[in-house]
Amino acid sequence: MKTLNEKCPMVTVVNQPDKADYFLRLDRNGIFIRSNAMAVFNRNGEMVFAGASVSLGKEVTRFCTGLPVGKTP
Repeated sequence: MKTLNEKCPMVTVVNQPDKADYFLRLDRNGIFIRSNAMAVFNRNGEMVFAGASVSLGKEVTRFCTGLPVGKTP
């Protein structure tokens, strides 16, 4: 949540799934080097973004810069 608030201030994070337009799934793998895999799904269950990197902030930034202007998840 902290990374989303910092990197993507136009997104409102909610704690009630029925009120959310999107669902973010984050998988963190690795023992010594952490890998962050991130996927975002819309209300219809369609994946609208997928990315993986050592840097979670990098993937959140990639997601946020790909948002259509005037629309927020």
